[in-house]
Amino acid sequence: MSFTSLPVAYAGPEGSSGSTNPLAGQTGFLAGTRKRAIDNASFQIAATGVCQLPNKSTTLGLAGSATSAILIVEAASSSVNPSNVLVRIWLDGTAPTTITGLPLYAGQPVEIIGQDDLMNCRLVSADGNQHALQIQYFSGL
Repeated sequence: MSFTSLPVAYAGPEGSSGSTNPLAGQTGFLAGTRKRAIDNASFQIAATGVCQLPNKSTTLGLAGSATSAILIVEAASSSVNPSNVLVRIWLDGTAPTTITGLPLYAGQPVEIIGQDDLMNCRLVSADGNQHALQIQYFSGL
């Protein structure tokens, strides 16, 4: 059989793998767990002062179910050099400054894992511009 005549659904030499669901038949502590997008938010990071992630009662907080999030910073149109550090972040409740905190750049995805870290997340504009923050919240692992 030539390569060009293989059927699209050909199982290959290793044979059929069975179910395409990686959780099918799984047992143990990971059984039935999966990471699932549950909410999203967009907001402007203040040009001055410390910000927190939007606290939607269904997403964060004691009644919330978010256990992780992916953040992406979009540079403000007034940014002189969007390749510089745009935002600084700490996850322990400490307020970052324009020179302290983990640096975030435009378009850089950052994953925050853990509800406490989501609640304690603090952000500050590093260059005095009002940048946009895009957030996707997840539940599960």
